[in-house]
Amino acid sequence: MDTLWDNIEKLSAVCRAAGAHLPDEELKALQVGKVAEEAGETMHALHGLKGLTTCGDDHTWSEVQNDLVGAVIAALLAMHYIDPTGARATFDEILHRRTRRGREAGGLTASGRGRRSLQMSAVDSRVRHTSCGRQLPAG
Repeated sequence: MDTLWDNIEKLSAVCRAAGAHLPDEELKALQVGKVAEEAGETMHALHGLKGLTTCGDDHTWSEVQNDLVGAVIAALLAMHYIDPTGARATFDEILHRRTRRGREAGGLTASGRGRRSLQMSAVDSRVRHTSCGRQLPAG
C-alpha cells in the first residue's frame, strides 16, 4: 500500500515532467505559489459556506475539506520540489518540533485535550474583500 509520501513522490515526478522546460528554481517557486492559490480556494469555499461572497457561490464543509486537502498536497509537493531526498525527514522534524511546542504551550492533558487552544487565524465577520473581486459594505 502506498504511503502519503510515496504518492507525493509519484505526483512530483509527473508534475516535474510537465514542467521540465522550466528552470528548477522557477519550478520550486511556482509550486510554493500553488500552495497560496489552493489556500485561497479554501477561503473562497469558506466564504461561500458562510454566505460572505457576492458571487452567489454556495459551498459545503465537504468542499472546504476538499480544498484543504488540495492545499496540503500542494505544500507537500513544494517541500518535495525543494528537497526531494530530505522532504520526509524535514516534515517529520518540523511536525515533531511544532507539536511538542504546542503540547508544552497548551498544557495538554493525558486525554490529548488542551486547557487552552492554540492561537489560530479567525475569519473576521467584517470581511471587506471576497475572492470574486467585489467589496462587501463595511459593517
